[in-house]
Amino acid sequence: MKWVKLDKYCELSGDTKQAVYFRRKTRVWKEGVHLRKDPQNRLWVNLEEVENWLLQSTNTSCQKGSQYAHL
Repeated sequence: MKWVKLDKYCELSGDTKQAVYFRRKTRVWKEGVHLRKDPQNRLWVNLEEVENWLLQSTNTSCQKGSQYAHL
């Protein structure tokens, strides 16, 4: 399943609703890509896109860290 309701995402990931709302508010996660509201105004999370975001941010931080490895 690609999309899950916010409660299920938090259960699976251990993330908090507040963290998800913060990423949404600061546009770290984009509406329609990482998140979407259904007609009943419930928030859904795209697991595939969140995983891509996680891998991208992990790779970026590793690359940044590697430039300072000699220090």
